[in-house]
Amino acid sequence: MTLILLVVIYIKDREETLKALKTFSRSLTCTNNDYEEVIINKWSIQLLNLLQSTDEEIIYYSICCITNIAAGSSELVNSVVKTIPYLTLLLSNEAPKIKNQAAWALGNIAGEKPENSKIIIDNGALGPIVQMLESNDKDLVQTAGFTLSNLCRGSNPPLDKIYNNGIMKPLFIHLNNDNNIEEISELIWICVYYSASKDDKYLNILLDNNITHNLIKYLEYCLNSPNDLNYAIPIIRTIGNICSSSLDRGTELLLKEDKFFNLMLQCIQSSSRIIRKESLWALSGLTAGTINEVNMVINANFIPVLCKIIATDTFDIKKEAAYSILNISTRSKEYLKKFPEEELLPIFINIVQNTQDIELAQLGIKYLAWELQNNKELFKSHENTVIDALESIPIKFYEEDNVKQMASLVLDTYWEENNKMEI
Repeated sequence: MTLILLVVIYIKDREETLKALKTFSRSLTCTNNDYEEVIINKWSIQLLNLLQSTDEEIIYYSICCITNIAAGSSELVNSVVKTIPYLTLLLSNEAPKIKNQAAWALGNIAGEKPENSKIIIDNGALGPIVQMLESNDKDLVQTAGFTLSNLCRGSNPPLDKIYNNGIMKPLFIHLNNDNNIEEISELIWICVYYSASKDDKYLNILLDNNITHNLIKYLEYCLNSPNDLNYAIPIIRTIGNICSSSLDRGTELLLKEDKFFNLMLQCIQSSSRIIRKESLWALSGLTAGTINEVNMVINANFIPVLCKIIATDTFDIKKEAAYSILNISTRSKEYLKKFPEEELLPIFINIVQNTQDIELAQLGIKYLAWELQNNKELFKSHENTVIDALESIPIKFYEEDNVKQMASLVLDTYWEENNKMEI
Protein backbone atom coordinates (compact mmCIF):
# COMPACT_ATOMS: atom_id res chain seq x y z
CA MET A 1 0.00 0.00 0.00
CA THR A 2 1.51 3.32 -0.92
CA LEU A 3 0.62 6.84 0.19
CA ILE A 4 -0.22 7.61 -3.44
CA LEU A 5 -3.02 5.03 -3.34
CA LEU A 6 -4.19 6.47 -0.08
CA VAL A 7 -4.46 9.93 -1.65
CA VAL A 8 -6.24 8.60 -4.74
CA ILE A 9 -9.17 7.50 -2.64
CA TYR A 10 -9.92 11.11 -1.83
CA ILE A 11 -10.01 12.39 -5.39
CA LYS A 12 -12.94 12.43 -7.76
CA ASP A 13 -11.44 10.59 -10.72
CA ARG A 14 -13.44 7.37 -11.18
CA GLU A 15 -10.79 5.39 -13.04
CA GLU A 16 -8.07 6.24 -10.55
CA THR A 17 -10.38 5.34 -7.66
CA LEU A 18 -11.17 1.97 -9.24
CA LYS A 19 -7.50 1.34 -9.88
CA ALA A 20 -6.72 2.11 -6.24
CA LEU A 21 -9.50 -0.18 -5.00
CA LYS A 22 -8.41 -3.08 -7.20
CA THR A 23 -4.79 -2.71 -6.15
CA PHE A 24 -5.80 -2.48 -2.51
CA SER A 25 -8.01 -5.56 -2.75
CA ARG A 26 -5.21 -7.61 -4.34
CA SER A 27 -2.67 -6.47 -1.76
CA LEU A 28 -4.97 -7.61 1.05
CA THR A 29 -4.72 -11.21 -0.13
CA CYS A 30 -0.96 -11.25 0.55
CA THR A 31 0.04 -13.18 3.64
CA ASN A 32 2.51 -10.52 4.75
CA ASN A 33 0.70 -7.26 5.25
CA ASP A 34 2.41 -4.40 7.08
CA TYR A 35 -0.35 -1.85 6.62
CA GLU A 36 -2.80 -2.85 9.35
CA GLU A 37 -2.69 0.49 11.15
CA VAL A 38 -3.22 2.41 7.90
CA ILE A 39 -6.14 0.15 6.97
CA ILE A 40 -7.81 0.57 10.35
CA ASN A 41 -7.31 4.32 10.63
CA LYS A 42 -7.77 5.44 7.02
CA TRP A 43 -9.03 2.90 4.51
CA SER A 44 -11.92 1.46 6.52
CA ILE A 45 -13.41 4.96 6.87
CA GLN A 46 -13.05 5.67 3.15
CA LEU A 47 -14.55 2.32 2.21
CA LEU A 48 -17.57 3.08 4.35
CA ASN A 49 -18.07 6.26 2.34
CA LEU A 50 -17.58 4.49 -0.99
CA LEU A 51 -20.28 1.93 -0.16
CA GLN A 52 -22.73 4.81 -0.47
CA SER A 53 -21.64 5.55 -4.05
CA THR A 54 -24.07 5.26 -6.95
CA ASP A 55 -21.37 3.67 -9.12
CA GLU A 56 -21.80 -0.13 -9.11
CA GLU A 57 -18.16 -0.86 -9.95
CA ILE A 58 -16.90 1.31 -7.12
CA ILE A 59 -19.40 -0.32 -4.75
CA TYR A 60 -18.35 -3.80 -5.88
CA TYR A 61 -14.61 -3.28 -5.46
CA SER A 62 -15.17 -1.50 -2.16
CA ILE A 63 -16.98 -4.60 -0.91
CA CYS A 64 -14.13 -6.78 -2.22
CA CYS A 65 -11.74 -4.75 -0.08
CA ILE A 66 -14.00 -5.09 2.97
CA THR A 67 -14.30 -8.84 2.37
CA ASN A 68 -10.53 -9.23 2.37
CA ILE A 69 -10.07 -6.98 5.39
CA ALA A 70 -12.65 -9.08 7.27
CA ALA A 71 -10.60 -12.20 6.52
CA GLY A 72 -7.73 -10.75 8.53
CA SER A 73 -6.96 -10.19 12.21
CA SER A 74 -9.55 -9.39 14.87
CA GLU A 75 -8.48 -5.74 14.77
CA LEU A 76 -9.04 -5.58 11.01
CA VAL A 77 -12.45 -7.23 11.30
CA ASN A 78 -13.44 -4.78 14.02
CA SER A 79 -12.51 -1.89 11.74
CA VAL A 80 -15.22 -2.86 9.21
CA VAL A 81 -18.04 -3.81 11.61
CA LYS A 82 -19.43 -0.31 11.01
CA THR A 83 -20.09 -1.29 7.36
CA ILE A 84 -22.65 -3.96 8.35
CA PRO A 85 -25.78 -1.75 7.85
CA TYR A 86 -24.61 -0.74 4.36
CA LEU A 87 -23.63 -4.29 3.40
CA THR A 88 -27.05 -5.47 4.55
CA LEU A 89 -28.76 -2.96 2.27
CA LEU A 90 -26.62 -4.17 -0.63
CA LEU A 91 -27.95 -7.72 -0.18
CA SER A 92 -31.03 -6.47 -2.03
CA ASN A 93 -29.07 -4.94 -4.90
CA GLU A 94 -30.20 -6.09 -8.34
CA ALA A 95 -26.65 -6.90 -9.44
CA PRO A 96 -25.89 -10.53 -8.43
CA LYS A 97 -22.16 -9.88 -8.02
CA ILE A 98 -22.80 -7.06 -5.55
CA LYS A 99 -25.24 -8.98 -3.37
CA ASN A 100 -22.95 -12.02 -3.53
CA GLN A 101 -19.91 -10.01 -2.43
CA ALA A 102 -21.89 -8.25 0.30
CA ALA A 103 -23.00 -11.62 1.71
CA TRP A 104 -19.42 -12.89 1.57
CA ALA A 105 -18.17 -9.85 3.48
CA LEU A 106 -20.87 -10.33 6.11
CA GLY A 107 -19.92 -14.00 6.38
CA ASN A 108 -16.31 -13.09 7.10
CA ILE A 109 -17.36 -10.52 9.70
CA ALA A 110 -19.73 -13.03 11.34
CA GLY A 111 -16.99 -15.65 11.48
CA GLU A 112 -14.85 -13.49 13.78
CA LYS A 113 -17.13 -13.59 16.83
CA PRO A 114 -20.79 -14.20 17.79
CA GLU A 115 -21.27 -10.55 18.74
CA ASN A 116 -20.82 -9.63 15.08
CA SER A 117 -23.47 -12.18 14.10
CA LYS A 118 -25.92 -10.48 16.44
CA ILE A 119 -25.24 -7.11 14.85
CA ILE A 120 -25.73 -8.60 11.38
CA ILE A 121 -29.02 -10.23 12.37
CA ASP A 122 -30.23 -7.11 14.19
CA ASN A 123 -29.64 -5.15 10.98
CA GLY A 124 -32.06 -7.39 9.12
CA ALA A 125 -29.65 -9.46 7.03
CA LEU A 126 -31.22 -12.89 7.64
CA GLY A 127 -34.18 -12.51 5.31
CA PRO A 128 -32.18 -11.40 2.26
CA ILE A 129 -29.50 -14.07 2.84
CA VAL A 130 -32.10 -16.84 3.07
CA GLN A 131 -33.64 -15.44 -0.13
CA MET A 132 -30.24 -15.84 -1.77
CA LEU A 133 -30.36 -19.48 -0.70
CA GLU A 134 -33.56 -19.82 -2.75
CA SER A 135 -31.70 -18.82 -5.92
CA ASN A 136 -30.69 -21.09 -8.76
CA ASP A 137 -27.39 -19.23 -9.06
CA LYS A 138 -24.70 -21.58 -7.74
CA ASP A 139 -22.44 -18.74 -6.55
CA LEU A 140 -25.24 -17.03 -4.63
CA VAL A 141 -26.27 -20.30 -2.99
CA GLN A 142 -22.70 -21.16 -2.02
CA THR A 143 -22.04 -17.73 -0.52
CA ALA A 144 -25.38 -17.75 1.30
CA GLY A 145 -24.47 -21.15 2.73
CA PHE A 146 -21.09 -19.84 3.89
CA THR A 147 -22.59 -16.79 5.57
CA LEU A 148 -25.46 -18.66 7.20
CA SER A 149 -23.13 -21.33 8.56
CA ASN A 150 -20.96 -18.62 10.15
CA LEU A 151 -24.08 -17.07 11.66
CA CYS A 152 -24.86 -20.51 13.16
CA ARG A 153 -21.55 -20.66 15.03
CA GLY A 154 -20.88 -19.92 18.69
CA SER A 155 -21.80 -21.31 22.08
CA ASN A 156 -25.35 -19.98 21.89
CA PRO A 157 -26.08 -19.63 18.16
CA PRO A 158 -29.28 -17.96 16.92
CA LEU A 159 -30.59 -21.18 15.36
CA ASP A 160 -34.22 -20.37 16.11
CA LYS A 161 -34.04 -17.00 14.38
CA ILE A 162 -32.39 -18.50 11.32
CA TYR A 163 -34.87 -21.37 11.24
CA ASN A 164 -37.82 -18.95 11.53
CA ASN A 165 -36.58 -17.16 8.43
CA GLY A 166 -37.31 -20.30 6.41
CA ILE A 167 -33.86 -21.78 5.90
CA MET A 168 -34.82 -25.46 5.83
CA LYS A 169 -36.87 -25.64 2.64
CA PRO A 170 -34.27 -24.10 0.28
CA LEU A 171 -31.47 -25.86 2.14
CA PHE A 172 -32.88 -29.29 1.38
CA ILE A 173 -33.97 -28.43 -2.15
CA HIS A 174 -30.28 -27.89 -2.90
CA LEU A 175 -29.01 -30.83 -0.84
CA ASN A 176 -31.44 -33.17 -2.57
CA ASN A 177 -30.91 -31.90 -6.09
CA ASP A 178 -27.58 -30.12 -6.61
CA ASN A 179 -24.24 -31.74 -7.38
CA ASN A 180 -21.63 -28.99 -6.98
CA ILE A 181 -19.53 -30.20 -4.03
CA GLU A 182 -18.19 -26.73 -3.11
CA GLU A 183 -21.75 -25.47 -2.73
CA ILE A 184 -22.90 -28.66 -0.99
CA SER A 185 -20.05 -28.48 1.52
CA GLU A 186 -21.02 -24.95 2.58
CA LEU A 187 -24.64 -26.06 2.99
CA ILE A 188 -23.67 -29.08 5.07
CA TRP A 189 -21.77 -26.80 7.46
CA ILE A 190 -25.22 -25.43 8.32
CA CYS A 191 -26.29 -29.01 9.08
CA VAL A 192 -23.24 -29.40 11.34
CA TYR A 193 -24.49 -26.67 13.66
CA TYR A 194 -28.14 -27.70 13.59
CA SER A 195 -27.27 -31.35 14.24
CA ALA A 196 -25.18 -30.24 17.25
CA SER A 197 -28.09 -28.33 18.78
CA LYS A 198 -29.30 -29.36 22.22
CA ASP A 199 -32.83 -29.11 20.85
CA ASP A 200 -33.58 -32.49 19.23
CA LYS A 201 -36.23 -30.75 17.13
CA TYR A 202 -33.59 -29.66 14.65
CA LEU A 203 -31.96 -33.05 14.25
CA ASN A 204 -35.40 -34.57 13.70
CA ILE A 205 -36.03 -31.99 10.97
CA LEU A 206 -32.75 -32.92 9.30
CA LEU A 207 -33.60 -36.62 9.53
CA ASP A 208 -37.09 -36.02 8.13
CA ASN A 209 -35.45 -34.40 5.11
CA ASN A 210 -33.25 -37.36 4.21
CA ILE A 211 -30.02 -35.95 5.58
CA THR A 212 -28.45 -39.36 6.27
CA HIS A 213 -28.79 -40.51 2.67
CA ASN A 214 -27.36 -37.23 1.38
CA LEU A 215 -24.42 -37.42 3.77
CA ILE A 216 -23.49 -40.88 2.52
CA LYS A 217 -23.98 -39.87 -1.12
CA TYR A 218 -21.70 -36.84 -0.86
CA LEU A 219 -19.16 -38.63 1.34
CA GLU A 220 -18.76 -41.31 -1.31
CA TYR A 221 -18.25 -38.61 -3.94
CA CYS A 222 -15.52 -36.91 -1.89
CA LEU A 223 -13.68 -40.16 -1.18
CA ASN A 224 -13.69 -40.99 -4.89
CA SER A 225 -12.39 -37.52 -5.80
CA PRO A 226 -9.03 -36.89 -4.10
CA ASN A 227 -9.05 -33.20 -4.98
CA ASP A 228 -12.38 -32.80 -3.19
CA LEU A 229 -11.48 -34.72 -0.04
CA ASN A 230 -11.51 -31.74 2.31
CA TYR A 231 -15.12 -31.03 1.39
CA ALA A 232 -15.93 -34.19 3.37
CA ILE A 233 -15.08 -32.53 6.70
CA PRO A 234 -18.55 -31.09 7.43
CA ILE A 235 -20.12 -34.32 6.16
CA ILE A 236 -18.17 -36.42 8.65
CA ARG A 237 -18.74 -33.85 11.41
CA THR A 238 -22.50 -34.10 10.87
CA ILE A 239 -22.29 -37.91 10.92
CA GLY A 240 -20.42 -37.62 14.22
CA ASN A 241 -23.09 -35.35 15.67
CA ILE A 242 -25.77 -37.84 14.67
CA CYS A 243 -23.85 -40.76 16.20
CA SER A 244 -23.31 -38.81 19.44
CA SER A 245 -26.92 -37.67 19.68
CA SER A 246 -29.42 -39.02 22.18
CA LEU A 247 -31.74 -39.73 19.24
CA ASP A 248 -31.37 -43.41 18.35
CA ARG A 249 -33.29 -42.74 15.17
CA GLY A 250 -30.39 -40.89 13.57
CA THR A 251 -27.90 -43.71 14.08
CA GLU A 252 -30.45 -46.26 12.92
CA LEU A 253 -30.93 -44.37 9.66
CA LEU A 254 -27.19 -44.14 9.10
CA LEU A 255 -26.76 -47.86 9.69
CA LYS A 256 -29.44 -48.60 7.11
CA GLU A 257 -27.22 -47.01 4.46
CA ASP A 258 -25.46 -49.94 2.79
CA LYS A 259 -22.22 -48.05 2.17
CA PHE A 260 -21.91 -46.46 5.61
CA PHE A 261 -19.37 -48.81 7.21
CA ASN A 262 -17.27 -49.20 4.09
CA LEU A 263 -17.00 -45.43 3.70
CA MET A 264 -16.14 -44.96 7.37
CA LEU A 265 -13.40 -47.57 7.08
CA GLN A 266 -12.00 -45.62 4.17
CA CYS A 267 -12.17 -42.40 6.18
CA ILE A 268 -10.27 -43.66 9.22
CA GLN A 269 -7.52 -44.89 6.88
CA SER A 270 -7.46 -41.75 4.75
CA SER A 271 -4.20 -40.09 3.75
CA SER A 272 -5.68 -36.87 5.16
CA ARG A 273 -4.95 -36.43 8.86
CA ILE A 274 -8.03 -34.24 9.45
CA ILE A 275 -10.30 -36.80 7.74
CA ARG A 276 -8.86 -39.58 9.93
CA LYS A 277 -9.33 -37.52 13.05
CA GLU A 278 -12.90 -36.42 12.27
CA SER A 279 -14.04 -39.91 11.27
CA LEU A 280 -12.48 -41.54 14.35
CA TRP A 281 -14.31 -39.01 16.49
CA ALA A 282 -17.54 -39.96 14.73
CA LEU A 283 -16.77 -43.65 15.26
CA SER A 284 -16.26 -43.07 18.99
CA GLY A 285 -19.83 -41.78 19.18
CA LEU A 286 -21.09 -44.88 17.42
CA THR A 287 -19.10 -47.30 19.61
CA ALA A 288 -20.51 -45.58 22.70
CA GLY A 289 -23.97 -46.64 21.54
CA THR A 290 -25.87 -49.89 21.84
CA ILE A 291 -24.46 -53.40 21.90
CA ASN A 292 -26.02 -53.98 18.50
CA GLU A 293 -24.18 -50.96 17.08
CA VAL A 294 -20.90 -52.14 18.62
CA ASN A 295 -21.40 -55.60 17.15
CA MET A 296 -21.97 -54.07 13.71
CA VAL A 297 -18.70 -52.14 14.04
CA ILE A 298 -16.86 -55.34 14.99
CA ASN A 299 -18.44 -57.30 12.15
CA ALA A 300 -17.40 -54.57 9.70
CA ASN A 301 -13.77 -55.36 10.63
CA PHE A 302 -12.85 -52.11 12.35
CA ILE A 303 -10.82 -53.70 15.16
CA PRO A 304 -7.67 -54.51 13.11
CA VAL A 305 -7.69 -50.99 11.68
CA LEU A 306 -8.10 -49.39 15.11
CA CYS A 307 -5.22 -51.48 16.45
CA LYS A 308 -2.98 -50.36 13.60
CA ILE A 309 -3.88 -46.72 14.18
CA ILE A 310 -3.18 -46.89 17.93
CA ALA A 311 0.19 -48.47 17.15
CA THR A 312 1.44 -46.21 14.38
CA ASP A 313 -0.36 -42.88 14.08
CA THR A 314 0.32 -39.50 15.71
CA PHE A 315 -0.76 -38.91 19.31
CA ASP A 316 -3.93 -36.94 18.50
CA ILE A 317 -5.14 -39.61 16.07
CA LYS A 318 -4.23 -42.34 18.57
CA LYS A 319 -6.36 -40.56 21.13
CA GLU A 320 -9.44 -40.67 18.89
CA ALA A 321 -8.85 -44.37 18.14
CA ALA A 322 -8.36 -45.09 21.86
CA TYR A 323 -11.89 -43.91 22.61
CA SER A 324 -13.39 -46.53 20.29
CA ILE A 325 -11.06 -49.25 21.56
CA LEU A 326 -12.09 -48.47 25.14
CA ASN A 327 -15.77 -48.17 24.21
CA ILE A 328 -15.71 -51.66 22.69
CA SER A 329 -13.30 -53.55 24.93
CA THR A 330 -14.79 -52.39 28.24
CA ARG A 331 -18.24 -53.75 27.40
CA SER A 332 -17.24 -57.06 28.96
CA LYS A 333 -14.38 -59.51 29.20
CA GLU A 334 -15.69 -61.18 26.05
CA TYR A 335 -15.40 -57.94 24.11
CA LEU A 336 -11.87 -57.38 25.40
CA LYS A 337 -10.92 -60.76 23.98
CA LYS A 338 -11.96 -59.63 20.52
CA PHE A 339 -8.78 -57.54 20.51
CA PRO A 340 -5.20 -58.89 20.17
CA GLU A 341 -4.44 -58.24 23.84
CA GLU A 342 -0.81 -59.35 23.71
CA GLU A 343 -0.15 -56.76 21.01
CA LEU A 344 -2.35 -54.05 22.45
CA LEU A 345 -1.18 -54.04 26.06
CA PRO A 346 2.45 -53.02 25.26
CA ILE A 347 1.11 -50.28 23.00
CA PHE A 348 -0.97 -48.79 25.82
CA ILE A 349 1.93 -49.19 28.27
CA ASN A 350 4.08 -47.19 25.85
CA ILE A 351 1.38 -44.54 25.57
CA VAL A 352 1.14 -44.13 29.35
CA GLN A 353 4.93 -44.05 29.63
CA ASN A 354 5.62 -41.52 26.90
CA THR A 355 2.62 -39.33 26.18
CA GLN A 356 2.58 -35.73 27.36
CA ASP A 357 -1.15 -35.47 26.59
CA ILE A 358 -3.18 -35.89 29.76
CA GLU A 359 -6.32 -37.08 27.98
CA LEU A 360 -4.44 -39.80 26.13
CA ALA A 361 -2.69 -40.78 29.36
CA GLN A 362 -6.07 -41.20 31.08
CA LEU A 363 -7.32 -43.41 28.27
CA GLY A 364 -4.16 -45.50 28.50
CA ILE A 365 -4.54 -45.94 32.25
CA LYS A 366 -8.17 -46.99 31.82
CA TYR A 367 -7.10 -49.69 29.37
CA LEU A 368 -4.39 -50.93 31.75
CA ALA A 369 -6.94 -51.03 34.57
CA TRP A 370 -9.34 -53.05 32.42
CA GLU A 371 -6.62 -55.53 31.49
CA LEU A 372 -5.67 -55.87 35.16
CA GLN A 373 -9.26 -56.69 36.06
CA ASN A 374 -9.75 -59.21 33.26
CA ASN A 375 -6.34 -60.67 32.39
CA LYS A 376 -4.03 -60.30 35.37
CA GLU A 377 -1.59 -62.92 34.05
CA LEU A 378 -0.95 -60.91 30.90
CA PHE A 379 -0.69 -57.76 32.99
CA LYS A 380 1.81 -59.49 35.29
CA SER A 381 3.96 -60.62 32.35
CA HIS A 382 4.60 -56.92 31.65
CA GLU A 383 4.99 -56.01 35.32
CA ASN A 384 8.18 -53.96 35.09
CA THR A 385 7.15 -51.81 32.16
CA VAL A 386 3.63 -51.32 33.51
CA ILE A 387 4.94 -50.14 36.87
CA ASP A 388 7.48 -47.82 35.23
CA ALA A 389 4.75 -46.33 33.06
CA LEU A 390 2.32 -45.77 35.93
CA GLU A 391 5.02 -44.36 38.17
CA SER A 392 5.92 -41.84 35.46
CA ILE A 393 2.47 -40.25 35.72
CA PRO A 394 3.02 -38.21 38.95
CA ILE A 395 6.28 -36.89 37.49
CA LYS A 396 4.78 -35.80 34.16
CA PHE A 397 1.46 -34.57 35.51
CA TYR A 398 2.45 -33.42 38.99
CA GLU A 399 -0.29 -30.77 39.09
CA GLU A 400 -3.07 -33.07 37.85
CA ASP A 401 -4.57 -34.86 40.85
CA ASN A 402 -7.14 -36.88 38.89
CA VAL A 403 -4.71 -38.67 36.59
CA LYS A 404 -2.27 -39.23 39.47
CA GLN A 405 -5.05 -40.86 41.50
CA MET A 406 -5.96 -43.07 38.53
CA ALA A 407 -2.39 -44.34 38.20
CA SER A 408 -2.07 -44.84 41.95
CA LEU A 409 -5.31 -46.81 42.09
CA VAL A 410 -4.16 -49.23 39.39
CA LEU A 411 -0.87 -49.78 41.21
CA ASP A 412 -2.63 -50.29 44.56
CA THR A 413 -4.99 -52.79 42.99
CA TYR A 414 -2.12 -54.69 41.40
CA TRP A 415 -0.35 -54.91 44.75
CA GLU A 416 -3.73 -55.98 46.25
CA GLU A 417 -3.89 -52.94 48.48
CA ASN A 418 -7.24 -51.99 46.98
CA ASN A 419 -9.99 -54.48 46.11
CA LYS A 420 -12.36 -52.05 44.41
CA MET A 421 -11.06 -50.27 41.34
CA GLU A 422 -13.41 -47.85 39.69
CA ILE A 423 -11.80 -45.60 37.10
